[in-house]
Amino acid sequence: MAKLGSQEWKDSISKALRGKKLTQQHRKNISRALRGKKKPPFTQQHRENLGKARRGRHHSQQWRKNISKGLKGKYTGTAAPRWKGGRIHNSHGYMEVYKPDHKYASTNHYVLEHRVIMEQYLGRILDPTEIVHHINGDVKDNREENLMLFSNRGAHLTWHRDLYEKQGKKWGGNHDSP
Repeated sequence: MAKLGSQEWKDSISKALRGKKLTQQHRKNISRALRGKKKPPFTQQHRENLGKARRGRHHSQQWRKNISKGLKGKYTGTAAPRWKGGRIHNSHGYMEVYKPDHKYASTNHYVLEHRVIMEQYLGRILDPTEIVHHINGDVKDNREENLMLFSNRGAHLTWHRDLYEKQGKKWGGNHDSP
């Protein structure tokens, strides 16, 4: 029999208990036996073995389907933990609103808020070629009185060009708005 507390003794205990559930009393007894004994640091070989043990483990196709079914729709929209009411700022500074049923919603189910407000004002869905312009230039100011509708991009650019020429400025031509 190996000496109590020796590496050989620890290995034999570990091997004997592998895969078995321990009672609270067993844990206390093992803890008492090991108390004061310093555990050796992980060796390079041990680290490699741990990596090999985890490598290549994949879940079955059926398991993935079951998990996917269980989570589908669970954490989206109003059920999402970080839900903020369905209004976000996009990377261009425009406000977007959550409209999953909108005909022209993006892949994340959001629509530009100024387009939704113009659609409500007109009582119809806007065509993708129509441009909604912010009169005061503030893209976060989506009041009805601050929005102007153009039939296409060309009409919008013509309006900007005429405005610049009236102000005596040289037209640069790069003033697009979604």
